[in-house]
Amino acid sequence: MTISITQRQRGRHPDGTPNKIDVFVGNRIKQKRRELNLSQQQLAQKLHISFQQLQKYESGQNRISASRLWDISQTLDEPISYFFENIDEKLARQSPRLLQE
Repeated sequence: MTISITQRQRGRHPDGTPNKIDVFVGNRIKQKRRELNLSQQQLAQKLHISFQQLQKYESGQNRISASRLWDISQTLDEPISYFFENIDEKLARQSPRLLQE
């Protein structure tokens, strides 16, 4: 599979898989949504996005912009730091910037 420069620039791994940090953040969103007993449809409606888009955020398939992460944090009543809490050092080294070095 050939990976385009655009995909690499969007933070994907060289093999095209989502960046593990994006997956981690998506999992934190899913975890909090479930704690609040919200369905994907309910949270998506609150965010004014499709539930398919929320699914992609939660799986890490689509990256989340800073403004969207802000909306999510406000909607779920958590600080942005919540989505990065307990990220381990090995995972933190998976940032797109470090992958390019």
